[in-house]
Amino acid sequence: MTPTTLHDRAAEQRDYVKALNKELAVLPPALREDIFRDVNEHLEDAQDDPRPFSESIGAPSNIARSGLEQNDLTAGKVARPPASLLSKRLQLITAAIYTPLTIVALLGLTQVVPVGFRFSILLQFIPLFVLIIPQLFARWTSWWLISLLCTALYVGYFIAAFSFVTVFFTAGWPTPFPAVVIPFLVGWKTLLVIHAPALTLLVAALVRAPAVLRAGRAKTTRD
Repeated sequence: MTPTTLHDRAAEQRDYVKALNKELAVLPPALREDIFRDVNEHLEDAQDDPRPFSESIGAPSNIARSGLEQNDLTAGKVARPPASLLSKRLQLITAAIYTPLTIVALLGLTQVVPVGFRFSILLQFIPLFVLIIPQLFARWTSWWLISLLCTALYVGYFIAAFSFVTVFFTAGWPTPFPAVVIPFLVGWKTLLVIHAPALTLLVAALVRAPAVLRAGRAKTTRD
């Protein structure tokens, strides 16, 4: 190989290993290390192979999927994405931040505001609390679909609440407020402070998800 070809091949190998690391993050540490050790041996043999590494060795997502299926057979059940996976960590961080806040609101510890407003604040946390739980317990074959659906519902709730609040306060409706609007008796700034961090974390979890999780349900259906 020429120096240029060697440089390109080295860059391709780095990209392949980076992608493989991302995909193998869905596996338990011990299994991940075993698979990566085997792949490293194949990388040595594939240096002179003109084909891309994803063809001569295998696509990272396919290797990770084989590892997941092997782990499922060994454990006798479909695994959940591990807490060490970045996407799962982002979901866990969201739950860790908002679960205490939900409990505080539920217990009515914010006594400095009227009851109606306390109820409004509580109802800002409940949708997130309800929608984050299925994501935390989803198995790897359905994790992507469940996470996508729950996050989409949460985005829809936020858009609806933000639109309602904007129209409500712009219209200048007088007190006493109709009971139906009590859940939304918070300003748009409060909505942003409560929901923007959670939305950012949950969307980031989807964006950073390995390809093997995004394709999990579709491939399982065809098998």
